[in-house]
Amino acid sequence: GGAMYLTGSTVTVSGASFTSCTAEDDGGAMYLDGSTVTVSGASFTSCTADNGGGAMFLTSSTVTLVDIDLSDNTASNSGNDIYNSASSYTCATSCTAGQFSHCRHLADTNDAYECYASCGACTGCPAGTANGAAGSTSNTSCEACSVGYVATRAGSTSCMGCEAGRYATDDTDLYGVVTKATNCSDCPAGYHQAAVKSVYCSPCNAGTTSDVAAAACTTCAAGTASSTGSATCTACAAGYYQGTNGSDTCTACAAGYYQPKRGSTSCTPAVNGTYTSATGQANASTCAAGTYSRGSASTSCSDCPGGTWSSSGAKSCQNCVGGTYASAGSASCSACDSGYYSGTGEASCTKCSAGKFQNATGAESCRECPRGRVQSDTGEDTCDPCDPGAYMADTGQVACLVCSSEKGQGYWSSYGATECDQAASGYFFNTEKGRPELCPDLVKCGEAGTTTESMVLKDGAYKFTATSASVYLCPNQANCAGGESNATVKVGQELCAEGSYGPLCALCEGDFYLSDSDGCLSCSGGNAWLLLVVLLIVAMIGGLVAFVIFSNQQKRIMIFYEQNIDRLNEHIERLTAAVSLMQIISILNTTHTSIGGSEVPSPYLEFMQWFSFLTLDVVTIVPFDCMWEDQFDHLDKLLLQTLVPLFLLVGAELFSWAYQLVKKVDEGRSQHILSTWLALLFLVLPVISRVVCQSFRCETYDGGDNGDHSFLFVDSSLDCDSDRYGIMLIFALIMMLVYPVGAPLALFVLLLQHKQRLDPPGVDEDEAIKRRKEDAVLAKESITKFSMVYRPKYWFYEVYNTVRRLLLTSAVLVTRDLGETTLFIVCVGTVTLVIEQESKPHVNPFLSAFCQACCWQILLFILYLLLLDSDLTTEGQAVWISALLMVSNICLIVRIMTGVGARSELPMDPVSWATASAGGGIELTDFAVDNPLNSGGGGDAGEGGPRGPAARQGVH
Repeated sequence: GGAMYLTGSTVTVSGASFTSCTAEDDGGAMYLDGSTVTVSGASFTSCTADNGGGAMFLTSSTVTLVDIDLSDNTASNSGNDIYNSASSYTCATSCTAGQFSHCRHLADTNDAYECYASCGACTGCPAGTANGAAGSTSNTSCEACSVGYVATRAGSTSCMGCEAGRYATDDTDLYGVVTKATNCSDCPAGYHQAAVKSVYCSPCNAGTTSDVAAAACTTCAAGTASSTGSATCTACAAGYYQGTNGSDTCTACAAGYYQPKRGSTSCTPAVNGTYTSATGQANASTCAAGTYSRGSASTSCSDCPGGTWSSSGAKSCQNCVGGTYASAGSASCSACDSGYYSGTGEASCTKCSAGKFQNATGAESCRECPRGRVQSDTGEDTCDPCDPGAYMADTGQVACLVCSSEKGQGYWSSYGATECDQAASGYFFNTEKGRPELCPDLVKCGEAGTTTESMVLKDGAYKFTATSASVYLCPNQANCAGGESNATVKVGQELCAEGSYGPLCALCEGDFYLSDSDGCLSCSGGNAWLLLVVLLIVAMIGGLVAFVIFSNQQKRIMIFYEQNIDRLNEHIERLTAAVSLMQIISILNTTHTSIGGSEVPSPYLEFMQWFSFLTLDVVTIVPFDCMWEDQFDHLDKLLLQTLVPLFLLVGAELFSWAYQLVKKVDEGRSQHILSTWLALLFLVLPVISRVVCQSFRCETYDGGDNGDHSFLFVDSSLDCDSDRYGIMLIFALIMMLVYPVGAPLALFVLLLQHKQRLDPPGVDEDEAIKRRKEDAVLAKESITKFSMVYRPKYWFYEVYNTVRRLLLTSAVLVTRDLGETTLFIVCVGTVTLVIEQESKPHVNPFLSAFCQACCWQILLFILYLLLLDSDLTTEGQAVWISALLMVSNICLIVRIMTGVGARSELPMDPVSWATASAGGGIELTDFAVDNPLNSGGGGDAGEGGPRGPAARQGVH
């Protein structure tokens, strides 16, 4: 016992470390004798004994060695680690039951006992094994579990047998593990094990099933099924069923049946409106729209017949209502298209017949075409309105009636009319009479539908009220604007231009005067007095120049006058004829347009306007409207133009009487004054007579709802029912006797007294002309000069010429319309031309030819007016003719001014005969007095020429 010597002792050594201990005899570290010793957790390293037991020597002792560590111990004899001599010892570990320790060193002893030392930590026996003893020094102490037993965890002290429903297995869960089973696994669902300590599970039979760890299988209930080893009884799928228990399969629902639920024991038949066409259906299919099924367990749906319909799932079909239709198998009824109709339960729609229509869809019947509309085709959704000019008064008709065929010319209708209540183009519908009438020329009737109220007037036209059917030409067309304003038809005062008013817009407002060509013009416009001022200036200049020349050259002028009196008279006659020509043409043009004739186009119209002053109508020259406080009407004009000449005659006679009374002479001045007055009067007689004749013509105008109006035709300011007009009428009758009747008659009576001298009987014409020139009585009687230019047998021709002028200027007013007027002036113009051409009344043949040319000019102008009114010329042709007429008039004027054919015979050499430029004065110098006269003059001065008494009388 190099470290410890124990004898008869009970000792516990724990955790000691014995290193390099030495004993000279036994037991290098411990020597135990008859002792009970427990050595735990001690280590013996490099201990030596000279005899036995390098670490420990045991004799007659009971020794328990636990967890000791033996290393590099030596003994010279035996038992390098332990020497046992009649002792009981055990080598163990501190491991409990179910554990073992892995010892690295087997002690070197002198006996057979295996003593393991240098053991590690305790480790539990692996699962599947068990160790019931403690202190195990190797894994051989862990015994494998036998068949049917298991050790489920490491460190098991014993193995257990698996109960029913479970089986022994290792971690692989495989069947057939015989020993070392680590788990008692539950039999999976669908398997079972009735025995204990089993190493496998048996599958459940078909139609049965089991839960986990089942000792026995359970039978599947009705509505379910299972195959062999099924973990569960599977519910029959939708569309399938099973009516018995323990079945291994489910049965599909037959066609016509269905089952929406799982695990059903039976199938449900398809109800009305549904079907199943195949087996195993979970749900019945709903019959599609347009089909149906009647009765249960239907395997298909039937199409709805034509004229019926159904929604989805229908057990029957419904009839289409009226206005709809359906073909077989329709899901709905479709509305009939416009132009079609149907009754109840119709498979198709029917076309509307001719004369009918249907503009709505889904109609049960068609509608008759209303009045004013027709339809010739079938299946139409509308009726065609009657075209303008056609109508239909009845319903349900196929064609319209033509107004002109059914009612007569001029009838018209609007679009879709039920009656012909309008006027066609070129007509207007007289609202009062209820019928169409031809449109007046003054109305724009280019389009159909014009009525009394909707007339649109042309410029220069007038209508009193909207309801008056008559349209009138304005006396002064420039005053009437015509047309429409802002789509409103103008009537009455609305038609009047600025400055004009009253019936026919014939009156001028204050500060306005009436111009023949331009209507009412402003008195302050600058042109009111222009013509009068110009004429007065020209007259004053001419008179002044003549006075100066006559004062300086009185003797020469008298000699020249006596020598050339016939030539001068010829020029005066030609000038008078030209003035008469322009008077007649201007007045004819005024008369023509006043009754609705076509206007003369340029340039002749402007030419006539420039020479209109030759009419010598003082009222048109002097703007009396600007002088009068009140309106200067026709009565004022009549008084002015008829009384002034008479006042002048009376004044001249009184002056002559006073002169003779003072001078105590009697030179026959009264006769000379009368003849001079008549000569001047005949220049203006057409104008005066025209004014007188205009006083008798009243015109009744249509005032529409306001009743008729009666006004003087030339002056609508004068009401023919007024007292003023009555006074004027009496005065005009008197003036009729004085002027258009009295003046020519007076001249004829005065000339008739000298007929025997003017046309000496029993002598030829040349001799008669010679005698007239030499007759002192004729030379004394100034009135006879009216006959001296004419051939003896035409001594009265001046009276005829005056009557001719009066016929064309005044008597023409007797006619009432354009046709009568045209016929009258054509007849007068033609007859007077023939008379002029056949008679050749003038002594001077050239003067006769000149007057014939004037008559031709008048007739050509009349024929030109006829061409314009009858529309026989184009616009261009009318202008060309107008230009030709103007050229012919200019030629006549040039003929007068130049004196071709007569002037060459005047005694001009070495006389210089010059005409002043602006003043129109005449300068006479150095004339010879012995120049003979032509045949019209009657020889030279020594042969009874104009230097005799007759010539001198002419100078007066």
